[in-house]
Amino acid sequence: MIAHKLSWALLDAPPNWLLHLPIPYKKRVIEYTTLAEARKLSQARFVKPALEKLFAATVYPSGVHLFEESEGLAEATPVLVSEPVEWDIEFRFFVLEQRVTTFSSYWRGNRPTRLDDGTWQAESAEIEEARHFIDSLLADSRVQIPPAIVIDAGKIRDRGWAVIEANAAWAAGIYGCDPLQILPVLEHACIHRTQLTPELVVWESNRNAKRAR
Repeated sequence: MIAHKLSWALLDAPPNWLLHLPIPYKKRVIEYTTLAEARKLSQARFVKPALEKLFAATVYPSGVHLFEESEGLAEATPVLVSEPVEWDIEFRFFVLEQRVTTFSSYWRGNRPTRLDDGTWQAESAEIEEARHFIDSLLADSRVQIPPAIVIDAGKIRDRGWAVIEANAAWAAGIYGCDPLQILPVLEHACIHRTQLTPELVVWESNRNAKRAR
């Protein structure tokens, strides 16, 4: 609402961005569908709203279990459905012009990686592997991303490193990332409409949301 009043455009990846990634970068089956279809699921699946946090993003034993969580939502609400996987560790990367500016671990198994002293823990081997994976992703010409974005990636048990999701830089928690290195990413993720180019318009958040609906 504030961005609209100030004539700013907020850049973000489209809600179906994950689907277009090559399989080696996601390592799981993902479907972009509607809430109505998700409610028909007969097997356990991870389900999350594609646009806003309208209901809990988690593994549901079946589509029937979605009814209580999503009661009152339109059947056409877009959702992402994927096979359940176990993430050993998860990292957040702030990316500017296909280059990582800062990153941090944030989750391991079923708990945050934050220690009592405020630092965010990860083993050196995990950090090296995570950075190698994300650099490979960003260097791949098949992967299209906004000029400023946040990408979450992690290690799937028995499968290896994969992208978890993309998040708008202007709405993502920073965890243990360097706040000063985040600022340039935020600056490029919020563009005044007088500076919007055709290349940037395709990443406009409101435009992507309308197309998704």
